[in-house]
Parts: sequence; C-alpha cells; structure tokens
Amino acid sequence: MSWQDFVTEFRSMYYNQEILAAQQDEFTNLRQGSMTVMEAVKKFEQLAHLCPELVPNEKEKVRRMMKMFRTDISKQVSAGSSLPTLVSDCISRAIFLKVQELETKK
Repeated sequence: MSWQDFVTEFRSMYYNQEILAAQQDEFTNLRQGSMTVMEAVKKFEQLAHLCPELVPNEKEKVRRMMKMFRTDISKQVSAGSSLPTLVSDCISRAIFLKVQELETKK
C-alpha cells in the first residue's frame, strides 16, 4: 500500500468528510487577494498538506500556486525565459518581484 493510499483510507475511516470537503473547496478556490505573498504561500502550504490528493505532484502544485497568486504577480512570475517548474521557484520569483516593487516605491 502506498502512502497516498494509506492517507486516503485513513481519512475515509477517521476524518469528517464534511470538513475534508470544505478544506478541498477552500484550497480549490484559494486566491491571494489582499494577503501578502508569504501569507498566501503559508495558507497554500497548509491546505496542500491537508488535501494532498489535489496536488499529487510538483507540476500540479505549481499550477495551483500560479492560479492562487494575484494576476499581476502570476503574470510576472511566469514571464521570462521559462515557467517555474518547482514551487520553490514560484515562491522565490514572487518574493523577488515584491521586494523589487517595494524598492522602486522608495
């Protein structure tokens, strides 16, 4: 039995399905909105941990994270020579962009 199969089985037996469904909905609909990049990333990571079946691999995690970021950040993170392939790349690029933005405002 794989770890993912174990987690799925465990949750079906011991976890309230209504709570799980609510967390999955929250994760699916998560948007950065007025949160800072780090606040949004923290919330994303918390929900991804609770809903691993929604992000079975790094590619899907990156796709969902890009969708979660505000449009202006997502466009800038994906601009350039290559799209991010790792979540850590998405986070680094988004933080770098926000730091640059703050420095230009000074």
